[in-house]
Amino acid sequence: MSEVAVNSKLEEVYKQAKQIVEEIYPRIKELQDKQRKTKDKETLQRIKNELKDLRKEQSDGYESIVDGTLKSWADIKIYEVQNSNDMDLFIRPSGIAEAIACSIDFKTTQLRKIFHQLRSLQYEAKQGGFKTYKVKKVIALLAYSAGRKLIDHNFFNLSKGLLSKVEDANDLNVVVELLEAIVAYRKYYES
Repeated sequence: MSEVAVNSKLEEVYKQAKQIVEEIYPRIKELQDKQRKTKDKETLQRIKNELKDLRKEQSDGYESIVDGTLKSWADIKIYEVQNSNDMDLFIRPSGIAEAIACSIDFKTTQLRKIFHQLRSLQYEAKQGGFKTYKVKKVIALLAYSAGRKLIDHNFFNLSKGLLSKVEDANDLNVVVELLEAIVAYRKYYES
């Protein structure tokens, strides 16, 4: 598959991500501030209703971004992402990673645990000890975390989809870069 075709698919996903980061999320924060300051019950109810609608829109967008990202990369090797505009669309400000980070509804601690496991695998791979079964084991651990509701199912699906494409150390490096961007943005949004 050519780089242009991949980019055109991901470009639509990027537009959704940008809307979440630049329009929906700031409006949610604005309404949350108003909610804390408002004492009028009628106004408070109106704010709660609008927040509910915006959170639903954000959640639907998040799911769509994960699905769209995985579909756009379905027919390519994961290492190809690194050498295309897709990496830029994913990690740039107001991009896909930032939209995911502001939409996930779990603690950075869980992301850090996952990321630490992948960094350990990355270190082993640099020492010449790459084993694909260890990557698959991380998928199983992610399933456990999702089952316990420590991570959400959209993030599980994204991680599973990316990790399932890992065939060697180069692929693992790309996945670590992608997830690293999400961890970094998430830390910003959690603070």
